[in-house]
Amino acid sequence: MKHLDVDQQPILRVLNWVGSSLESNQWEQLQTFAEWLKEEAVTAGGLGPNEPHRIWTRHLADSLAFAFAWRETTPPPRLLDVGSGVGLPGIPLAVLWPDTLVTLLDRSGKRVDLARRAKRLMELANVDVQEGDVDRQEPGWEAVVSRAVFAPDKAMKAANALLAPSGIAVIGLRGKDAISRFSSTSKDERSVSAVAVPSTVLDGPVSLLIMGCREH
Repeated sequence: MKHLDVDQQPILRVLNWVGSSLESNQWEQLQTFAEWLKEEAVTAGGLGPNEPHRIWTRHLADSLAFAFAWRETTPPPRLLDVGSGVGLPGIPLAVLWPDTLVTLLDRSGKRVDLARRAKRLMELANVDVQEGDVDRQEPGWEAVVSRAVFAPDKAMKAANALLAPSGIAVIGLRGKDAISRFSSTSKDERSVSAVAVPSTVLDGPVSLLIMGCREH
């Protein structure tokens, strides 16, 4: 593996935390995505104007942290990224799991066009980009992820409606009070756990709400 820049070091910490690794070609894909986010997505308004300096340390590292829910099992065959925007966390997860079909869903045509541009640029055969609302999606997904799009309870309710009985959902949250904003411990007989990403792994308070398989 090539020498990593300082900004890329958090990726190694996250990969170690989730129990995974990247091949050289996958690092190159992430590099391509990072440069695209900085040069095109920010300019087009897909990310805020203050984000270029933390593409690696926040956006890409945060996205790969979602893989924590599958650290003790195989990656899901299909994954739906709700409110994906310009492809976060879906595209980094698609790079990490090349055998997983990742669908990026967003209601904004502008963001969908940007995500499709990133897909073409990176030649990601395992990514599908769709414009639409979450409440119009068919259920039965093996995995659902969402990165700070809805309030925690609303996000979990939406994910619960989309998941297959054996599916897993991960909702990413930022902020010191993120966990306290989640009021329920289970949804429709599914277990829900809150995991705080260690401060030694990611900068800033980041938490994951993980909704597990439906209990029998």
